[in-house]
Amino acid sequence: PAGLADAEALIQPGTGRIRAIAEDRVYGSGPGRTTIDYAATTPYDGGIGVQTGSSSKLFTLITALEQNIPFGYSITVPNSATDTGYTTCNGQGTSPFQVSKASTGDAGPQTLYTGTTVSVNTFYAALEQKVGLCNVVTTAARLGMTWGDGTSLFKPYLSSPPADSLPSFTLGSANVAPISMADAYATVAARGIYCVPVALTKIVSDTGKSLPVPSAGCHRVMPAAIADAVNYVLQGVLTAPGATAYGRG
Repeated sequence: PAGLADAEALIQPGTGRIRAIAEDRVYGSGPGRTTIDYAATTPYDGGIGVQTGSSSKLFTLITALEQNIPFGYSITVPNSATDTGYTTCNGQGTSPFQVSKASTGDAGPQTLYTGTTVSVNTFYAALEQKVGLCNVVTTAARLGMTWGDGTSLFKPYLSSPPADSLPSFTLGSANVAPISMADAYATVAARGIYCVPVALTKIVSDTGKSLPVPSAGCHRVMPAAIADAVNYVLQGVLTAPGATAYGRG
């Protein structure tokens, strides 16, 4: 949204180490400056989170692969649709989900592979309904995702209901911290090993004594084979003709 800073974070896969944080504001007070780290969660001087858009399709993709849905699984999708049949983790139905795709040429048959590489919104809305909204949000939480203030996705946040009440979750409607999203993708790059983001790797006192530092607590949250499959599909975003980022840069 206009007026908000753009922020990014870089996490080292397999260690959780924060290698870089960047935003388009100079630190300080006054016009064009900020003291808020928009990449971080609120407790770490962050903002309230941002909507991540199609980056959140990652969690639906992981959930689908964990349910043994193959790359060639196909859905014929329209350019726009009003989808129903989503339920929360408590089994309650959600409101209908109106979704559209920017490119009219993407309507028609789409597979799990092409629906991801071309980033087809209507495909992912239908896929989320198939694998279960609750399961998708649970996958996101397993990869460390929280609301922008660090609280559970399964609780209300600001004016939003719990994330498992949001069919638009797969399209990135939940406000989360960029550093959390970077960490989720780092988990896939680490072949399923999740690490809590850490900023400190060493503390030494004035006497030369080493003091304890926060632990990344690295542990497996998905099978390596699932992570490998996700990585294979996501490579297509950059390499498959007609894909979202094909030919850029």
